[in-house]
Amino acid sequence: MQQDKVDSSKVADVISTLVVLNRGRFILECGSELQQLADAIVDTGKEGSLTIKLKVAPSGRKNGRINQFEIRPDVSIQKPKHDQGISLFFVSEDNKLMRDDPDQMEMGFEAERGANAR
Repeated sequence: MQQDKVDSSKVADVISTLVVLNRGRFILECGSELQQLADAIVDTGKEGSLTIKLKVAPSGRKNGRINQFEIRPDVSIQKPKHDQGISLFFVSEDNKLMRDDPDQMEMGFEAERGANAR
C-alpha cells in the first residue's frame, strides 16, 4: 500500500484502540513485555521479537448490520537466549548415554585412592 494513495478517512486509529483495550491494562502489559525483551537483548546481544495480536470478531447487530466488535488482544515476546555449552557423551552398546568412555580400560586409581585416604 503506497502512502500517497491511502484514504485517511478509511484508516482505523490503532494507537487509540491499543491504549483503551482492557481499560489501559493491555498497553501497560505491552510496555512490560517490551522492557523484558530489551533487557534480554542487552544481556545476550541477540535479537528477539514482540508480537501484538488483535483477534477481532463481530459481536452485535442493529438493523441487520454489524455494529459491534469484540477484540481480544494478545502480546507475546520471543526473548533471545544465551547459547548453551556442549557436553560430550559416549554411547554404550545398548545405546545408553554415558559420561565415561565404556571402551576405556579402567586404571584402578579408585582403589589406590581409598587405600591412601587418611
